[in-house]
Amino acid sequence: MTPTTKGVLTVVSTEGSTSEQPPGKRPRSNTQPIVFDDDDLEVTTQPHHDALIVTAQIRGFIVKRIMIDQGSGADVMYLDLYRGLGLKKEDLSKYDSPLMGFDGHMVISEGQISLPVIMGGRKVLVTFIVVTSFSPYTAILERPWIHDMEAVPSTLHVKIKFRTEEGITVIRGDQHAARQCLVTVAIEQTKQREPVENPPQQQLQDPKGEGTSSAEDLVSIKILLGSERSFQIGAGLSNGERVQLLLFLIQNVDVFAWSPYEVPGVDPEFIVHKLNVDPSFPPKKQRPRRSAREHADAIRQEVGRLREAGAIKETFFPEWLSNTVVVKKKGGKWKVCVNFTDLNRACPKDLFPMPKIDQLVDATYGHLRMSFLDAFQGYHQIALAIED
Repeated sequence: MTPTTKGVLTVVSTEGSTSEQPPGKRPRSNTQPIVFDDDDLEVTTQPHHDALIVTAQIRGFIVKRIMIDQGSGADVMYLDLYRGLGLKKEDLSKYDSPLMGFDGHMVISEGQISLPVIMGGRKVLVTFIVVTSFSPYTAILERPWIHDMEAVPSTLHVKIKFRTEEGITVIRGDQHAARQCLVTVAIEQTKQREPVENPPQQQLQDPKGEGTSSAEDLVSIKILLGSERSFQIGAGLSNGERVQLLLFLIQNVDVFAWSPYEVPGVDPEFIVHKLNVDPSFPPKKQRPRRSAREHADAIRQEVGRLREAGAIKETFFPEWLSNTVVVKKKGGKWKVCVNFTDLNRACPKDLFPMPKIDQLVDATYGHLRMSFLDAFQGYHQIALAIED
C-alpha cells in the first residue's frame, strides 16, 4: 500500500507481516540482565534533552513519532492517528476521566480503544485514550505499555531495551524526529501567543537602498516542555525560516549558558586578567564593615554561587582586603559589588579605553543582522592570573 502522509502522521500498511506473535501468547523471557553503558551512547548526539521517539506497528500499520513517557499512567492516541488507522467514532468505548495535558490544562477524551502494538517482534494489547488536543506526536506510550513489555527505557541513551526469546532487544530512538517535534510545538506556540510589545523603533535605512525597514517584534519560545528556558526570535520570520532557525538553536542548545554561573570560562592558557599594580604602592586592608541581615544573606548566596562556579576561592592571610557593597537593582534584587577603590589607586590609568558608542554603531552599518547576544557577567568567564 502506498504510504499515507498527513501532517506529522505517517502510516504504512504491514498486513501479513510475519513478525507478529500469536495473540495471547507471551514470549518466553530470559534472565539476561538489562544494562546501559557508554557503548549505548554511540551514534547519539550528546549532551541532549530530546524526548524518546520511536516507531511501532499499531493495527497493522507502521506508525512514527510515538513518544515514550514514564510520567503518566495512561496511553494516549491523538485523533489524526486514530483516523489514519481507518477507525471510526463508533469503534470507541466510553471514557469519562479527564486528562492533564503538557500545558497544564485539562483535556477531555473522545473515548478509549484497545489495539495491538508490536515493537521489536513483541506484541502487547494497549488501551489507548483518544484525545483531540494538539500534539506533534502521533501517540504516547506510558507506564502501562512499559510494564506490559517489561521494558527499560533510557532517554539519555535514546533507547528501549526488553527481553525476548532471542535475548535483549534494543529499540533506538530518533533524535532528529524528536527535535522536529519540538520545532512543531514552538511554531504552534507562536501562533497562540501575542508578540512581545516593544517601544516604537526608529526606521532604519536598508543598506541596499530599497526602502526602509523597522526592528521587528519578538516572540518567546520555550525550548523544552516544562522548562522556563526560552529563545526570542523575530515575529516576522516566515515559517520556513522559523523552522530552520529553531532546529539550529535546538541542535546547538548545549552551547548556551542560562545563567552566569554555568559559563565554564576561557582556558587560562589562552587569556587571563592581570593586575597592573604599582609595586611602590603598599597593600591596603580595608577595615571590616558590618552588613545588614538582608545584605549578609545576599552576599552569602552570591559567594556560594561564585565558589560553586569556580570563579573565586577561599584564601588566608591576604595582603589586600576589600569590603563588599550591596546595591539594590531596579527589579528589586540585590547586586553584590566589591569596593576596589584602594586597588584602583594602585593601578595606573588605562590609556586605551573602550571604543565610543558611535564607533560601535558605525561598525554595524551595512550588515543585514546584528547580534544582541547577552554575555552575562563577562568578567566571570576570564580567570585572574594566579600571581594576582
